[in-house]
Amino acid sequence: WTNPGTNYGESINTWGGRAEIASPRNHYPDGARTRVIEDIRTKIRTGNASCPVIRVVGLSGLGKTRSVYEALNTDEFKDRVLYTEASRLLQSPLFGLLQSSENLHAIIVADECDLEQHRRLFSAFSAQSNRLALVTISNAFGAVSSQTALYTLEGLEQEKIKELLTTEFNLPRDIADRLAQFSDGYPGIAIILAQSYASSGTSQGEFIKLSDTGLINRLITGDSDVSAGNLTKKVLTGIALFSKVGYKGEPAKEMKWLCGYIGVTEDDFKEVVEAQRARGLIEGEFYVSVRPFMLRVNLFTEWWELKNFDQ
Repeated sequence: WTNPGTNYGESINTWGGRAEIASPRNHYPDGARTRVIEDIRTKIRTGNASCPVIRVVGLSGLGKTRSVYEALNTDEFKDRVLYTEASRLLQSPLFGLLQSSENLHAIIVADECDLEQHRRLFSAFSAQSNRLALVTISNAFGAVSSQTALYTLEGLEQEKIKELLTTEFNLPRDIADRLAQFSDGYPGIAIILAQSYASSGTSQGEFIKLSDTGLINRLITGDSDVSAGNLTKKVLTGIALFSKVGYKGEPAKEMKWLCGYIGVTEDDFKEVVEAQRARGLIEGEFYVSVRPFMLRVNLFTEWWELKNFDQ
């Protein structure tokens, strides 16, 4: 049975339409990412009688999910792929069905999978036959079973980010150099700022002169007006105070509390989340978090400094 349970997740074609996968159009892996991609394919292809279990970790915004997508988007694997959030899978009927139905064959990709969720999925699937394969993705570091193949992604090489920017966005070389240096290994940051440069009408000279603070503000607000930019920053800062915030279903009570804490309506909060999800600054479905990690740290640090100043 191919693409099982897509009511509880996404086929690889649907997954490939997500913003974080669709842009950039091409993939620009460095040597480390190429090795991870090839190794994932090998472990799934040559797994022994039991379910291969793979975990890919790294700070948010480094391209973990895109790397896993590229590893599985081949004729050999793609018909078996089911992409979902770990929390969504664990709460769905599919979780039990995958364990009990011998006729189901799937490569399960569980994103936003913290250590406890990984352990639950490992316990459920690792003793199954190789009709199943499990790949978990997370920014949560920590020890896992020795039966799990663990890969840690670091920042993308600067030259690869420059190649991405000049090829995909046709940026002038000096702009590409500036953004590649500023993004510090996070391709997602470079892409959002490249899109901002292309749409803003800012001259090449003006953009080059933007300070790091100016680039962070561009990253957060894009080309929105002041009031919309302030609301966006308030919501992103609120989310950045936590590793993740409940957004849908039962976990949404966390969002309701946060709206009261930061003084925004639930409608405004949701509007910002959906807009910034499309831009790539928010990830997650039942739980949401700010990405890349560098932006989350910047927002938290600014909030902390202002809080201490106010006191």
